[in-house]
Amino acid sequence: MKAKVYLETNFRSPYGKPVDIWACGCIMAELTTGQALFAGESDIDQLYRIQKCLGPLPPKYMEAM
Repeated sequence: MKAKVYLETNFRSPYGKPVDIWACGCIMAELTTGQALFAGESDIDQLYRIQKCLGPLPPKYMEAM
């Protein structure tokens, strides 16, 4: 029997702790209410709903899209 070799890669996401905190807050809200917080029908629709609630994204993020 041949041994399997697994390669480990260190993937560093471009996101930091603030995004993790945001995600935890969204999950807690969804668990509390039993409903999706920003129930978009697509990625774009979901982003629209987030901006509708919190205001527009900063220009540097809009330019990156």
